[in-house]
Amino acid sequence: MRVNISKLAIVLATATLTLGAARAAAAQGKSHGRANPHAAKGAEASAQAGQGKAKKLASSDDGVQVTREVLQSHGYEVVRVEREGGDRVVYYRRGNMGRGKGKGPLVKMYVRQAAPDRVVFDRTPQEALAEIHRRMAQ
Repeated sequence: MRVNISKLAIVLATATLTLGAARAAAAQGKSHGRANPHAAKGAEASAQAGQGKAKKLASSDDGVQVTREVLQSHGYEVVRVEREGGDRVVYYRRGNMGRGKGKGPLVKMYVRQAAPDRVVFDRTPQEALAEIHRRMAQ
């Protein structure tokens, strides 16, 4: 009785792969008959739900700095920044954008400190407002 060596090799390879996969799958479970040790930690974590990642407190000075960078990147020229009480007033104008038509009229926007962690921007150009909010969130 003659055995085809290629068929024997295929059968042995299939058996080896099947047993190896079963052994690897059995090694994934590490409970060793115990209950889930992380279940008790979940109860402790829910008791401390108020604690979380520390938030960066945003100030109106941070808002002015971000506003200045964003306005300049969008082609505006920041003329000056003044304080009015707790608010900051940013005076800006549209640059001539290389067209030689002069600069735009002086416009002002307000940067207000609404809460210790919140800055509000009033009278801000719409094309710059989304980028200001994105940069302040970082």
